[in-house]
Amino acid sequence: MESVSSGGSVPFILRLDDDADASNGEVVNHGHFSRKQKGSSDVGCSGRDNSALQVTFERNDLLSARSGEDYQAVITLLVEPI
Repeated sequence: MESVSSGGSVPFILRLDDDADASNGEVVNHGHFSRKQKGSSDVGCSGRDNSALQVTFERNDLLSARSGEDYQAVITLLVEPI
C-alpha cells in the first residue's frame, strides 16, 4: 500500500483460498497466479462459498506508518476458466 503524498509504503499479505476461510490459504505475490482453486469445471457455484480473499497487515508495519497520509492500493483479481 503506497502513500500518494510521500511515497511511503505499508506492506501487506494477500491470501486466497478455495473455501470460506482464507486464513489458511495460499499467499499470492504480485504478478503471480494462484493455481490452488478447485471447481474450475463447475458452471456455477450453486450459491455456496467457493473462494475467500484475506488482506493482512502486520501490526508493526501499521504502527510505523506516518499518520495523516493518504495510503491506497489496488488489488485486481483476474478470474479465468482453466
